[in-house]
Amino acid sequence: MDGYNVIRCDPYLRSIERDGADKARLQLVQLLGKASKLAAYQIVVVFDGPPSRGFKPNNKVKVIYSGRDSADDLIVNMAKSDDLVVTNDSQLRARTLQRGPKVWSVEKLLDTIRPRSRGSRKYSPQSDPKPSKAGVSKLRSFSVCKQCIFFTRDDWIMLCVEDLEIGTPKNFRDRW
Repeated sequence: MDGYNVIRCDPYLRSIERDGADKARLQLVQLLGKASKLAAYQIVVVFDGPPSRGFKPNNKVKVIYSGRDSADDLIVNMAKSDDLVVTNDSQLRARTLQRGPKVWSVEKLLDTIRPRSRGSRKYSPQSDPKPSKAGVSKLRSFSVCKQCIFFTRDDWIMLCVEDLEIGTPKNFRDRW
């Protein structure tokens, strides 16, 4: 997981970061450690830069600092085909997908661990809200093989086994 990318994509964590990066890192790690929906995963958060002296990690979440290297490069080198990488960084997403893991957006992660309440940018501790008709996609229904990986950004993008060999994602509309 791209730690600073998650922090800077979440209004709450970003507001904590203004008081200090250590506080935001600690809050993210605590949030991930308490997330029961992520209990099946070995969670690794990668931060740019050297380790912080005062930071005490959670034993459920492994924290890695990139030191003088780029956190993005470290994430790409660590990612394996059965991993799940979380980032909104389009370059990191593209580089990671070439190695085979599944990629989630930061929003998908945050919605998984603490669903948003309807009409609000703040998160609520209540269960998942029911989708409104206004948010329903106008794409036609379709079926795909179980080997395909899907993720969303501004558009549906599909990465199929054929595409993995080439190493380039195909735009959904162009492919179908």
